[in-house]
Amino acid sequence: IGTNPVVNVASIYNIDGVNYTPIVYADNPNHQTGTFYENKNITEVNFASGIFFADSYNGTSLTYNSARHLFKNCTSLVRVTGLSDEITQMNNTFIGNSSLTFAKVPSSTTTMKGTFGYCTSLVNAPVIPDSVIEMNTTFYGCTSLVTAPEIPDSVINMYGTFHSCSSLVNAPVIPDSVANLTATFILCSSLVTAPAIPDSVTDLTQTFTGCTSLVNVPEIP
Repeated sequence: IGTNPVVNVASIYNIDGVNYTPIVYADNPNHQTGTFYENKNITEVNFASGIFFADSYNGTSLTYNSARHLFKNCTSLVRVTGLSDEITQMNNTFIGNSSLTFAKVPSSTTTMKGTFGYCTSLVNAPVIPDSVIEMNTTFYGCTSLVTAPEIPDSVINMYGTFHSCSSLVNAPVIPDSVANLTATFILCSSLVTAPAIPDSVTDLTQTFTGCTSLVNVPEIP
């Protein structure tokens, strides 16, 4: 990657007269060998179309269409564009990116566990595509988050989704698909308006614990 703070990843690289399409390697937490793992220099990354994304999270074989842990602890990273819409796995993709203000969630994403965890400069949440099922701790510790995203009706799990989002004032509408609201808004100390709880919800453990500004109590189904 080098020391250039702005990284532009092309779709084809010609080496000795042969064209190669790059594979952007997401991190295996046990190996800590991802392409951008804990890179403190980069501030912006732009991907061209046609790039492959993969990880070896489950062992030595590659899992394609994954961006798991891709930018883990890249603390200077502000902006990312061009993530492939073929990507389905976004677990912990930007975790610890304390300077991040913009990133688009690929349209095929299904899992967003911890995707923006501790992105403390993120003010406005990105659009969540209607393919997403899992939003476990998606915005955990996003202390500057003011605007929550619309939650699509494909989502089932919202365990800790907005945990410790201390600047969040208004909760999003919870769709009828959601079953788990455990700790969803725990320690959201600025939250004023609670959402309606749909009949689909089976777990409300600590959903609003520490919401010291809350002025209305939703009806419990």
